[in-house]
Amino acid sequence: MLGWVIGALFLTLLPRYSGSVRISGMDLETLIAKQEITDVVYRYARGIDRLDFELVRSCYHPDAYDDHGAFKGSVDEFIEMCEGFLPRWTATMHFMGNVLVDEIDGDSARAETYAVAYHRREATVDRGQRRCVWYSLRRSF
Repeated sequence: MLGWVIGALFLTLLPRYSGSVRISGMDLETLIAKQEITDVVYRYARGIDRLDFELVRSCYHPDAYDDHGAFKGSVDEFIEMCEGFLPRWTATMHFMGNVLVDEIDGDSARAETYAVAYHRREATVDRGQRRCVWYSLRRSF
């Protein structure tokens, strides 16, 4: 509902004002940039979960560097690793939240995103039965 209200606000403001429109101290160009960056974060999660590696690749600058903790390398190396690693899972779900985009300066920006990734795998028991395997992870900060 909030998204609809904001969208309606833009539609109301744009025809009345030419030039710079400011909402909460930000101009329209900054708000659009923040949304476009947020969309990249969500497209990445969709691409990873659907094994759509071209969609994942579209989220990176061609010469980007990826630091995934245990993996560090180029986009091509990251995608190659994902193509070998992710199909072993029955399903994955990457939930992105608390997307904060700040320090927008021209054509560069800084973004921070909290992510929770669920990975589900089916296991075969000796009797040939299939059951779900649950993984639990607890982190303390």
